Amino acid sequence: MAIASGALRVEIEAILAAEALIRISAPLSVPMIRGGQAVAASYLLALERLAAAVGRSVAFDPGCCVAIEDSRWGIEAAKAAGMRVSA
Repeated sequence: MAIASGALRVEIEAILAAEALIRISAPLSVPMIRGGQAVAASYLLALERLAAAVGRSVAFDPGCCVAIEDSRWGIEAAKAAGMRVSA
């Protein structure tokens, strides 16, 4: 599982730790992405980082992934990246 978020990485990690959620292999925060979360490139970069974290030499196929989004801009970006979206 990967996260591409507009939150800072420290905020992402604090929430995951507080909620005792499974370890996320590829947290991606806004300082790592030019233009913030709502760009297709952020989703594609998250897939590349997830692949690297689990030892794959190529990124996951976006068409086989689901983005969970809560904003119109995020939904548009995930769709532009070729992902299915749950809002």
